[in-house]
Amino acid sequence: MPPSTFCIPTINKIGRGCLVDVVNLMKDYGYQQVLIVTDPFLMKSGLVEKVTRVFLHNKIKSHLFTDAKLVSSLEIVKQSIDCYQHEQIDCIVSIGEGAAYDYAKAMICLQSHHAIFISDNIKKPWPLITVNTTSASNIDNFNPLLDQTKNELINLAIAGSRITPLLSVTEPELMLGLSSEFIAALGMNSLTYAIEAYVSTAANPVSDACVLSAIKILSNALRRAVNYSLDLT
Repeated sequence: MPPSTFCIPTINKIGRGCLVDVVNLMKDYGYQQVLIVTDPFLMKSGLVEKVTRVFLHNKIKSHLFTDAKLVSSLEIVKQSIDCYQHEQIDCIVSIGEGAAYDYAKAMICLQSHHAIFISDNIKKPWPLITVNTTSASNIDNFNPLLDQTKNELINLAIAGSRITPLLSVTEPELMLGLSSEFIAALGMNSLTYAIEAYVSTAANPVSDACVLSAIKILSNALRRAVNYSLDLT
């Protein structure tokens, strides 16, 4: 088997009430000001407010960036960072996956290394904490960014061990009150990610074990989650 690398968050918290556990860990690390990166859809859903309320209750100040997009330019990402340079940001918290996760990683790369690419040489990056939408996954994505020097879209890999999240949070209570359509869309998104990872040419035995388990769990739980959204088992 050829050499391969498998990076996952250092700590993964999963299940009801785990967001409070993560906040306690953040306090242990000394994080007092966080930059939350999310997208307009999740902001309107009320999910982000649930997270910021817990942070506020625990005296963690939140700065919000709510305009993460699937397609953006490197210059716009840099301008987003510049808005927070005067703040004493301790870490970045991404809420959701896809655009929010990639945008947070791009911010970290540009903030610490002034470039975006696959690299393990990033110097003193902002720590990354990911709050997953429960039905969705949290993986290194390959989303399109605008290369302004050529005025064309490119698929830019934003990956590396130094920007792998420190903490990953999957808190099912955040999904309470959200529509069945919302939950179904996130669940199908997660299933797509799992299948993509399984057929990837970069797959390895560890990733295969994870995604096959994910496909099995999704196939058993997705219908129940959509039809009985208050069922957190």
